[in-house]
Amino acid sequence: AGLFIVAMSTRSSENRYKLIDTGDHEETRIFRALNWVRDSCMNFDFFKDESRAVMLATAFEIFFLLPEPGKEDSFAESLETRLGKCGLPAITKKNARGKDKTNTIYGWWARDFYSLRSKIVHGEKITNIDWFSSNKRKRHIDIALLMMQFCLYRVLTQKGLLTYSSEFQSIGIYATFLKNQKEEKLAADIEQWL
Repeated sequence: AGLFIVAMSTRSSENRYKLIDTGDHEETRIFRALNWVRDSCMNFDFFKDESRAVMLATAFEIFFLLPEPGKEDSFAESLETRLGKCGLPAITKKNARGKDKTNTIYGWWARDFYSLRSKIVHGEKITNIDWFSSNKRKRHIDIALLMMQFCLYRVLTQKGLLTYSSEFQSIGIYATFLKNQKEEKLAADIEQWL
């Protein structure tokens, strides 16, 4: 188990720090997932997008503790549960295996991203279209980073470690994130890319 320090605020605007004991299984999983996210962002000339996609998919597998078998279904459901369906319409269509499934755009992105991961890992042919969201506006690996950020934001908020308060926005590890990316804007950004 490790420890993690998060900057906290007080009414007097002093910086205080809260120690998080990562002995908690969920917290350990989150930090392990974030290690995979960090590794996916390496900028070596020889580092391929295929590696980035697999690393990001692995991060989501760890973050959501996806079971064997049925990872695609669990990933779609877990992402929708964590982010909320936000009044998004349910869409029924065929997944990559030709089976009818019903999800919001969050769930369909998860299915498409996991399909890309599967093609990479199993050595299938990958077309340029496979790399992009259904509306072709953004690459899956770029959306994955934003989705993970949104999921992490939700977890930290639910644990009471992150708030909307203006006091907290002036300090801490997510000060810039909170100042520029309110939950609604983050959701809107994701939705326009899907």
